[in-house]
Amino acid sequence: LQNRPKGVFIVATANGIEGIPAEYLRPGRWDCSPFAMDLPNQKTADKILKHYCEKKDVKFEKVETKDFSGAELEALVNMANMRGRSLKDVKKFIIPVAQSMKDRLHALREWSKVNCIAADEEIETEIGRRLAL
Repeated sequence: LQNRPKGVFIVATANGIEGIPAEYLRPGRWDCSPFAMDLPNQKTADKILKHYCEKKDVKFEKVETKDFSGAELEALVNMANMRGRSLKDVKKFIIPVAQSMKDRLHALREWSKVNCIAADEEIETEIGRRLAL
């Protein structure tokens, strides 16, 4: 990764850190330290829902989506589309992983507090460009 064209910023994603070898997390391996992106807040979740509702021709309605990931929001819209029901009606069929794996998510959040940059922070690249993660 050290021999790349100027202006290329290298990032990678993972849903968990358990399987990532420590040498991949060391400073200098990537262009910045690991960053953590948590689940979307309600405002962002509403934007994601609106996007998928438009794509699937489902009526958008405000629905409490605490602990839903982007993929789970998409699944919610797909379920509403398949069943011809409202988002509120089908929400009971989607159990967020953040609820079913609450302990694992808590451990990941605690690990990221001391080992990661928050995804909403800005970093400056080697060519002086500021990136908002």
